[in-house]
Amino acid sequence: MNKVIISIILLVIFTSCINLREPYPQIEFYTLTQEPSLLHDLPKKQSKVMVRNIIVNESINTPHLLINWDASRVQKLFYHRWISDLSSLSTDFFITRLNQCGLLNYGVIRSGSIATPEYIIEPHLIDFAAYNTEMPNSGENYVEIELKVDVLKRMPNNNLDIVFSNIYKQKFIRKKTEIKYIPDSYSKIFSIAVDNVISDLSNLLN
Repeated sequence: MNKVIISIILLVIFTSCINLREPYPQIEFYTLTQEPSLLHDLPKKQSKVMVRNIIVNESINTPHLLINWDASRVQKLFYHRWISDLSSLSTDFFITRLNQCGLLNYGVIRSGSIATPEYIIEPHLIDFAAYNTEMPNSGENYVEIELKVDVLKRMPNNNLDIVFSNIYKQKFIRKKTEIKYIPDSYSKIFSIAVDNVISDLSNLLN
């Protein structure tokens, strides 16, 4: 009898030492993809243009995807993240699209180049979040971005003056509500926003 009791006690101690943790969910990483552009046959501009890294508002400056629920709370999705920091990701997207559109004869000059730019583009990402609702018939699920763009021109006295400033705001209604479709929605509206910037640049640059 004593052996049975001792065996039970030992079994309880042994099982209590085993940490049966559930496996962590796999982290999903996302990026922005270039959507087809509606801009074609843009006039070639000879101006040398530099694009500075996009400044991101602190409230959205996170590698995690964010969802705003009924404008009352913000959910940070720990297991759904951008593949790099939002500033680098959006800056690369912006520059790639500007290079691919064919507007600039010399392409975009990056920081650190020995070339002296005639124009400097300073983008600022103000809003970049998904919006969901739990209330029936009270709204829609969508993503929205707000991008402020300042363009500085080098004057004859070598000073840089702001010659253009505009805010580009885009919204996309998400018919598919799964999380994996949120980055696709961002790609669509970010592509449209940058195309609108390019259209304005085609009228501004020399």
